[in-house]
Amino acid sequence: MGGIRRSSTDTSGSEMHDESDETSTDAQQSIDAERKEDGTRVTYLLETPLGSGGGGTVWLAERVPYEGESATSSSAESGLLAVKKAKDDFKWQSNLAREARLLCRLRDQNRNDPRKDWDSRIVRILSSEKPLECISEAGGPPLIELEYLDGETLRAFLDERWEEQRRTSSRKEVLLTVCRFVRHLAQAIWELQHAGGETIIHRDIKPRNVMVTGAGRELTLFDFNVAREASGDHYTRGVGSEDYWAPEVHQHQHDEDATYDQRVDLFSVGVIAWEL
Repeated sequence: MGGIRRSSTDTSGSEMHDESDETSTDAQQSIDAERKEDGTRVTYLLETPLGSGGGGTVWLAERVPYEGESATSSSAESGLLAVKKAKDDFKWQSNLAREARLLCRLRDQNRNDPRKDWDSRIVRILSSEKPLECISEAGGPPLIELEYLDGETLRAFLDERWEEQRRTSSRKEVLLTVCRFVRHLAQAIWELQHAGGETIIHRDIKPRNVMVTGAGRELTLFDFNVAREASGDHYTRGVGSEDYWAPEVHQHQHDEDATYDQRVDLFSVGVIAWEL
């Protein structure tokens, strides 16, 4: 979900940010939601689906300012945002609630950490750690607001433009691009490991969950649908994408006593670097 095809969150199930097959008629809908903290009603005008998966759908949307809202509020900065809505299923709704909480931790830590000298490499959540409740649909599925990332996934970049760029650029330019991309992913890993508490494990770092923005110069990690704290229940089988699994994740598929930690994310980044 999580690319929010900046043209994430996910943004942010996995994989939520492939192109959706929903119709343009559906994209003209609106949905109403309610903030659990204070009961504020919010209306979203849905522009187009950005992606869908087993856990729900991400929409490009515009939020109608509610009465009394400041024009400078964080979720009204650009007019467009990504709305990630879970489907009517306890598992995916629980995942979305956890995703909101973890992304809020990352956002708040990144605002105040003096050790960082770069813009965050993690998709930014605009809503609070408590998902909104969609009151215009039966069952009231939860949703969250994410920044709209205007770009393409790293997967699309690799498949459609990278080979030509390598042919038409000097060896130095190619190496500089690879080094810049790897540095950005390493910075994302650093943010996960310094999230104001327990280390966060993304568990599904792959090119489809990385957005390329800024004229192809910036990377942002999204789709935290299966992310967990390092001490949490992160040993679920079948999570993530096998091509980017670390050896210990493969081992866990056959031996439930096998464990792994945050280093599996670093391995996934290494696979992406090799692919570049």
